[in-house]
Amino acid sequence: MIQKDKSGSPTILITSAINPPQGVPYLKMSDFSSRYLSTKASIYFWGVSGIKRIVVVDATAKNLLISSDLDHLNNIGVEIEQLNFSQNASLVQLRGKGYAEGCIIEYALKNSTFLNQTESFFKCTGKIYCRNFDIILKNIVSNNAKLAFWRNIQKSFYPNPWADTQFFFTSREFCENKLLPIYFNATDQVGPVEADICKLLNQTVPQSISQRPLLVGFSGYTGREIAEPSFGQLDMYSPCWIG
Repeated sequence: MIQKDKSGSPTILITSAINPPQGVPYLKMSDFSSRYLSTKASIYFWGVSGIKRIVVVDATAKNLLISSDLDHLNNIGVEIEQLNFSQNASLVQLRGKGYAEGCIIEYALKNSTFLNQTESFFKCTGKIYCRNFDIILKNIVSNNAKLAFWRNIQKSFYPNPWADTQFFFTSREFCENKLLPIYFNATDQVGPVEADICKLLNQTVPQSISQRPLLVGFSGYTGREIAEPSFGQLDMYSPCWIG
């Protein structure tokens, strides 16, 4: 169930690592400037789109937003909570992006005032945003859902299909007790965490069909702009898990 602030807006967690260590498996966008600018752009998008509570957590001991950024966001009614910590670079190089993402989410759950005030929240990987968020939000509200995850359509026909972990809606309880153990067991060179999360969701959350999130921005995996292709009917009737 979505808990909103006085403006009617849910809380979004943006995960970030704008200065990652070199040599992280399957990470092609590793330069500071590209990651910094693309992540900051996504935060501005979320704010201008009407989101009023944003938690930004960076794992490389950086705050993305300076005082003038905060002033501009404040002027349009956006509350920002910035947190940062220093990730274990050696473990991230060894275990990869999935493990690193889990560490960021865990830090956010333990340290964010905003997240501690809500039962469920959206998680969005830095550098991207959802351009049909209003539709996604309405679907979640209409289902009175605490959880919403979508399949990665392009990876749906793999022997081990993937969940799309760039953007999802989760309860704190499910995240802490179910998702985080999957992230912490992940080693990218052994197998993608997205496939393991897909298996978890198949076992624990009812499968459904809904309009899929249209994500735009930049991929750290490819180092290129995310170009969301049309999947025809699957754009409107995408396999997902809602509970």
